[in-house]
Amino acid sequence: MERVRLRTEDEGSTRWMIRPAREADAEALAQVNVRAWRRAYRGIMDEGYLAAMDPRQRAERWRERLRQPDPADLVLAAEGTDGRPGVVGYCLVRAPAGLPEPPRVGAVVALYVDPSRWGDGAGGQLHRAALRHLEIRECVEAILWVATANVRSRAFYERHRWLDDSESTGGRGSHRVGGMAIPVVRYRRPVS
Repeated sequence: MERVRLRTEDEGSTRWMIRPAREADAEALAQVNVRAWRRAYRGIMDEGYLAAMDPRQRAERWRERLRQPDPADLVLAAEGTDGRPGVVGYCLVRAPAGLPEPPRVGAVVALYVDPSRWGDGAGGQLHRAALRHLEIRECVEAILWVATANVRSRAFYERHRWLDDSESTGGRGSHRVGGMAIPVVRYRRPVS
């Protein structure tokens, strides 16, 4: 499989290296995951659930995922090279194999950046690398699901040419998180 050209630079002054996540990144990925969820889903998800999120448990899940990856999945990590090194974000992208062509539809399953780095460009760089990976895997279109009430994330995706697909068949749904049904909407866009 051809690899995504992963070393990227943001348009601003902050530099990022986008690379496949490694097992050694598990704790950093878990910290980003927990901090981003607590900030992004405040007022959307149950506060008790968010407060109880345990980075150690999440780190173990990340270690397992990275130790035995699904062949359709790629986890990308954004690492700062601006004097504040370390993993600041990640994107889980899925390019299913064996789908009939056309069309092949990939997915951005998750894209999170540490809230202390929101607006620094890491999310945009992860997004571009994810779409490039899907293009290399011969996907022509991508989908993602986002919490309907997550206005910040929806604005991010809309700035990156994702279209709200909620009016089409199957474009609305809900994800169960912590015993709650969170309304979600599907977005889609061409990968190139």
